[in-house]
Amino acid sequence: MSARTPAPAAAPTVAFQGEPGAFSEEAARHLLGENVSTLPKRSFEEVRAAVVAEEADLG
Repeated sequence: MSARTPAPAAAPTVAFQGEPGAFSEEAARHLLGENVSTLPKRSFEEVRAAVVAEEADLG
């Protein structure tokens, strides 16, 4: 039997309402780490749609 080291999990993509650099983006990085990918959206509906379409992991 051999032990395997699990592959590192990819950083999640987080959709957020606002412009790049907004507090929402800062909060996502604070909670999920600096390696998180962020995806700015104009509205909360666009955030929801990005998650439903699997364009983002979280929103």
